[in-house]
Amino acid sequence: MKKMMLTLFAVLLLIGCGCTDGLGEGNNITIHIKNNSDLKLYGMEINMPNSSHTVLNANGTEVSKGEDLVIQLLKDDLMIAENKAFEVFALTDQSGRNRILVENPYQIDFKSAQSWYFELNGEGEKSLALKKNR
Repeated sequence: MKKMMLTLFAVLLLIGCGCTDGLGEGNNITIHIKNNSDLKLYGMEINMPNSSHTVLNANGTEVSKGEDLVIQLLKDDLMIAENKAFEVFALTDQSGRNRILVENPYQIDFKSAQSWYFELNGEGEKSLALKKNR
């Protein structure tokens, strides 16, 4: 009986993990930032007037040159009809405490189901710049 209950619990847990709760990409905004810098980079942080979003490698490793970091913003977190200005910080240590402000903050019109593509360029802390692609 215990084995049967344990099996049933495991099946229900797997079914629950497989279900989505409206977080599909359909209504959300996705921001892609490709690392083309020579800086030792561990992640990126996007600061907006009412929220902050950070992306790091799950295993704490350095972000390789050419690697694409993806930040997904939930539709409910944004006022979709407005332009949003945001600042970007490069995180240069594993803890995320050492942040470098990247030049060229952007203001874009966020609309549902959009993807935005950026590149992080520069040779060092002083020359980091964000460039919009596509």
